[in-house]
Amino acid sequence: MAQSSRLTLLLAALTLPAAASAQEAGQVIELDEVTVEAMRRAQPWLEVPASIGVYTRADIEARTIQRLEDAFDASVNTQMRSQRGGNDASVISIRGVANTAFGTDPTVAIYRDDVFVGNDATFNLTMVDLAQIEILRGPQGTLYGRNAIAGAVNVRSALPEYGATYTLFDALFGTDMTLQGRAVLNAALGRDMALRAVAFGDYADGWVTNAADGGTYDGDTDGGGRVQLAARPSDRLELLLSADYATDQGSRGNRGPFGTVWQDGYNAAIRLQPGDPGIPHGLHAERDAGLDARHLLPRQRG
Repeated sequence: MAQSSRLTLLLAALTLPAAASAQEAGQVIELDEVTVEAMRRAQPWLEVPASIGVYTRADIEARTIQRLEDAFDASVNTQMRSQRGGNDASVISIRGVANTAFGTDPTVAIYRDDVFVGNDATFNLTMVDLAQIEILRGPQGTLYGRNAIAGAVNVRSALPEYGATYTLFDALFGTDMTLQGRAVLNAALGRDMALRAVAFGDYADGWVTNAADGGTYDGDTDGGGRVQLAARPSDRLELLLSADYATDQGSRGNRGPFGTVWQDGYNAAIRLQPGDPGIPHGLHAERDAGLDARHLLPRQRG
């Protein structure tokens, strides 16, 4: 009994100073309310009856999220990897559910500004000037249709701001000729119209040297932009016109996009020629004039 009393007094002595200091400070920590549209309507994050990970603009900047794979690496029970080693053909897994078959429908539905992205080669492009990323875990076929048996992802761009005109610039310089540039222009075109334009570009020589040909890999060569025009003709109607463009010719993952992977041989690491040592006799290289790429095809033996 005496030992129990002493333990209670010790715990009280440890907790009282912390409580007293908090009361003396008189500070109340209030968290900003996060609004999501995971259920196809705007509602507070805590009221969404689903397992969802949300990254606000502040989170995106703090974690330097530039591609979708960066958000997946920071999330729980999610993974995103390239099927061919470069930026293209991304395989997305949520709670272990994924589809690794090349050319088939994905198991995770990707939406950018409420537009479905069906080509897996564009899942992992560079993203700039984002407002929020929402990752929904679990089947979402009721609201997102097919290709959402593992989950869904909503990527939302920053919208034009009415009554505000400003510019934002961001530049980065690093080793291996790493160059990054971002530019954002928000212009008020009257009281009920606004324009927002974004441009970006990345370049890096790469830091992995190919012993076969002396080239470098894991570099970046991409760029693009987005233009948005918003208007409010009335209190109950708001219009948004958006157009974007992006290109990616990097060589991340020691390989690169589909065109460069097959240009100089399988995985662009060793120049393969028919009859070279180490090449299976049942395979031969053949150039397709329509695709301007080499394919490894089984050779018929008769």
